[in-house]
Amino acid sequence: MDVHSYPPGAPCWLDLTCPDPPKVHAFYADLFGWTVRADAEDGPGFATFGLAGRDVAGLGPAPDDAGSSWNVYLNTPDLDACLTDVEQFGGRVLVGPVQIEGRGRGGACVDPTGGVFSVWEAGGHIGSGITGVPGTWCWTELLTADVEMAAQFYANVFDWTIDVETVDGVDLGVASIAGEAVAGLVTPPPQANIGTVWTVSFAVADPDRIAVIAPMLGGQVAVPPTEIPGMGRYALIAGPAGEAFSVVARDETG
Repeated sequence: MDVHSYPPGAPCWLDLTCPDPPKVHAFYADLFGWTVRADAEDGPGFATFGLAGRDVAGLGPAPDDAGSSWNVYLNTPDLDACLTDVEQFGGRVLVGPVQIEGRGRGGACVDPTGGVFSVWEAGGHIGSGITGVPGTWCWTELLTADVEMAAQFYANVFDWTIDVETVDGVDLGVASIAGEAVAGLVTPPPQANIGTVWTVSFAVADPDRIAVIAPMLGGQVAVPPTEIPGMGRYALIAGPAGEAFSVVARDETG
């Protein structure tokens, strides 16, 4: 469905940064049916991915030594106050505030557990313009060794309500805004050797099909399609620039 606004604190946008942006154009166009629109005014390599005439994600260059990653943006009605709160409650502001003419203002931050995220005060650009259909971003989750600390930080800065429970020694949290789940927090298993990072998932109709065609397009399957109780069918993919993301077909009966 089309989206015209996001509540304060909600994930609203994501972008992919990689050293060679054109390398991923065909991959996402063929995998999700996205269009690619160059944003020449922002400089070489910047582009916007689209679906059904709406913006779904951004793309931009990263230094060669920075690697490739999908990055999450959280909506704020007052960027300056948000950046102040980030520092007050134990995080750090890495970049910002930055004005992007005609679109809005943004900044990049790190939470007290090491999770890097961005914040966005909308102007002409509200964020992802379509959700709830295959090929759109559907979920984001923070992998962190200290779920409790992260939960307290995001609750203080973004007014998230976060329920945390421990299942088989793993801390799990679900963040909600006005009763609507918006993000997850989870402790990865020690053997996974995963640092603190925000992850992104895209809705698809058939994860098994994605797992077949992603390698043909230059990607890799990190975790093959698997049933996740209460969620649906899931697979972890690495794109051609090494960026990681998940694809999910929701279990509507779960």
